[in-house]
Amino acid sequence: MGRVKDTMVTDEFITCPECDGDGHNYYERPVKRWSASDIGELEEYRADCDNCDGSGEVIALMEDEYDG
Repeated sequence: MGRVKDTMVTDEFITCPECDGDGHNYYERPVKRWSASDIGELEEYRADCDNCDGSGEVIALMEDEYDG
């Protein structure tokens, strides 16, 4: 191994930092105003968090350690 140790996974779960444990986030997607127009607007929608897949928890990672 080099001077930087690999990031290690622990068995400890922590609250997801992206959704704050809710399991859902609000995202935006483009929506057309009408079919004959290429002008649209953004619509906000709620979906499962991309980071934790809706569970509200993620596996904790140990910090990278530098030898020196």
